[in-house]
Amino acid sequence: PGVHATAKGAAFTVLGHIFEHDDLNRIFVSEDRRELKHLERLKKAREDGLGVIYLVNHSSHLDEFIADVVLDQLGIELPLFAAGANMMATPSLEKILMIGSYLIIRKGATKPYLATLFQYCRALGEMGKQQGIFLEAWAGGARTRDGSLRFPRRLVTLQGALASEKDILVQPVTISYSVVPEDLGLSERASTLAWVYGLKYGRNWLRRPFHPLDRKSTRLNS
Repeated sequence: PGVHATAKGAAFTVLGHIFEHDDLNRIFVSEDRRELKHLERLKKAREDGLGVIYLVNHSSHLDEFIADVVLDQLGIELPLFAAGANMMATPSLEKILMIGSYLIIRKGATKPYLATLFQYCRALGEMGKQQGIFLEAWAGGARTRDGSLRFPRRLVTLQGALASEKDILVQPVTISYSVVPEDLGLSERASTLAWVYGLKYGRNWLRRPFHPLDRKSTRLNS
């Protein structure tokens, strides 16, 4: 909690100065408040103890922090985010991310690991917890040079979260940028190629003569 309080204050200060805001009490929210249209329904779901899945696009390294800042200003507790192991290369960043994240192994994941991950996300939903899932996540990263959307993935985390036997509220979250707010070296390739690469059909087609596609295993590894 202490680290979170410190990081929260730093995040508000930095993000409040990097970006332009119509209202510092509601940063990253449009002047007409269109993003808050379903806020009362979301708060009601939390009062009723329902699990919530935030489906967030992922164009920048700042997306998780921006989502947390917005929810905190709205008086909603923070969700638990799925964070890729590739984001933990910097020890200081790892310490901050692991305050509200769990680690995802994107490369070399075994079937027992994927099954455990599936059941973990399912349990979070049935316990009435909140989860943040980046739909554009993949083995090589998710960010693009121009902030455009990538092809969404069929993630094990999402499949597990939706498998809950209890009602789950799904809340889409869109974070848009006119320019990616970080050095291009930290981002992925241009948007068109990134979108095509995300389809993954070409690679599967080339491997088919040697590795016939199994519908079940493809679903688990998506």
